[in-house]
Amino acid sequence: MNNSDQECFQWTVLSALFPADTNPQRITKYVDKVNVPFDGVHVVNFDGLEFLVHPRQIHKFEKKNATISVNVYMLKLVDKELRIVPCHLTKEKKEHHIRLLLIQPEDTYIDLKAQLPEDDNDMEPIPYHYVWIKDLSRLLSSQNSKRHETMYYCGRCLHGFLSQQKLEAHDVDCSQVNECRMTMPKVFVDKHGNKSHVVKFKNFGHKTKVPFVVYADFECLLKKVEQPRTRDQPNGAAEEHEPFSCAFYVQCSFDPSQSEFKSFRGPDPGTWLAQQMLDLANKVKTLYNNKIDMPPLPPEEEEKFRSPRICHICERPFKPSDVRVHDHDHLTGKLFFNLSF
Repeated sequence: MNNSDQECFQWTVLSALFPADTNPQRITKYVDKVNVPFDGVHVVNFDGLEFLVHPRQIHKFEKKNATISVNVYMLKLVDKELRIVPCHLTKEKKEHHIRLLLIQPEDTYIDLKAQLPEDDNDMEPIPYHYVWIKDLSRLLSSQNSKRHETMYYCGRCLHGFLSQQKLEAHDVDCSQVNECRMTMPKVFVDKHGNKSHVVKFKNFGHKTKVPFVVYADFECLLKKVEQPRTRDQPNGAAEEHEPFSCAFYVQCSFDPSQSEFKSFRGPDPGTWLAQQMLDLANKVKTLYNNKIDMPPLPPEEEEKFRSPRICHICERPFKPSDVRVHDHDHLTGKLFFNLSF
């Protein structure tokens, strides 16, 4: 829409409900449609919206218009490539379903994988503009497929299908479980030219067993509140949880003698648990501040360190140029060995 005001959401919705045969980008085509029933009965209700409309307000628009639902998509820059992702997905697809695209100036897109500034308080708000998506298939075809044929796309996860029947079968489950788009891995080509979709695990630090784990739980009584839920306040609480006891168990992975169970019954168990966690944190901090050096390895242990051909962390073969590091536990001084040969 070629509008100079902040009401592009209003003009775009009206253009979808009252399609113009010529010059559909001109708002003069829709000025006289503001209070006109789009289906012979209902008039579009824009009351309560703050222009420029933020995507968080769209659910208010849907509540005021019983037969209109809206999906909003936006562009995200990933690896120097603009990708279309959902921004707002309606909970119920209604009789008049409208798809909108949220765009912004080209030089304002920030790569999602780039390092963002630590302090963005001084950043200017980014202007954006709503446009009507007339054909979702044409919009997504270049992004999701290299095949030059008609695809039928799911409006929630943006996956394409070769037939309307397959899309309808998929939509039954997708509408219940998906509130965002699922991104599949890109095509991986190995050194022999074979293509495949490969998911690679990179967070190897998550494989290391943590030295301490705490499992805690409260026991509570349900206490009636003085102002229960009413018709005027449907979200009010009728009862609240009142804790009367607490217990926790500390599991130490390297020294079973440091594992312990404690419980408390009485007033304010939350304060008791907070103090216990503070004491535990100070204890763990002391252990980490007093690291244990690895003792010299005897010949058989040194051979055990040199013999593995696979790294015990990433599970990849060692290269001739790799430097082997004595990876040891700072809390016990023991050396980690790879048991896979």
